[in-house]
Amino acid sequence: MEIILAGDTGGVLSGTLEAFCASLGAAVRRWPDTAQDAFTFVVVLAPDAAAAREAVARCKTTYTKAVILCVCRESASLPLPEGDVFTCPFRLGALEARIDWHRRRLERLGGLPSYLPLGSRVLDLQEDRLFDGSGSGGIRLTEKERDILVALYRGGAKGLDRKSLLKRVWRYADGVETHTLETHIYRLRQKIEKDPAEPEIVCTSENGYVLGPLR
Repeated sequence: MEIILAGDTGGVLSGTLEAFCASLGAAVRRWPDTAQDAFTFVVVLAPDAAAAREAVARCKTTYTKAVILCVCRESASLPLPEGDVFTCPFRLGALEARIDWHRRRLERLGGLPSYLPLGSRVLDLQEDRLFDGSGSGGIRLTEKERDILVALYRGGAKGLDRKSLLKRVWRYADGVETHTLETHIYRLRQKIEKDPAEPEIVCTSENGYVLGPLR
């Protein structure tokens, strides 16, 4: 695993670089050895919003498969998930916790690329958004909604039955009776389908669910 510091380290951290790096190191040491080589994190350090936007854009081009976080001296609107932007002053423990959260998320995704093509749509696994190519900001997905789409993507043309989806997304054991899956599928269709009554993305199969022809 690699953590890259980019930007104005001295200016942003004001002498706290040693503690900052120690905090990042603490997050790394908690991870299994097998996970440490799998992920790359880029922490952008910026003195102001303009510098942050420029640095984040540059890093998105340079580190296409990395998770990018930003630390800025002032509040900044950036093309990153809200939880990945830290405004000074901030707790180093919060940054450590966020990196650890990403680590658990990436382990669940099992090495998939940051962007999954779903026909004419793209599922952004870093920002948990579904883009349709219209140039809009995409559709924000919950963690479970994203995990459902990822599980069905892995299920391929055969799809997955209800029991398999419950195991992969919720880790439910055999025999558990719950309407959790159906509720989430309903809400997901309401959010991403043009006509939820005639779904084209999350389709019902004979035994469960499958990604539709947009795959």
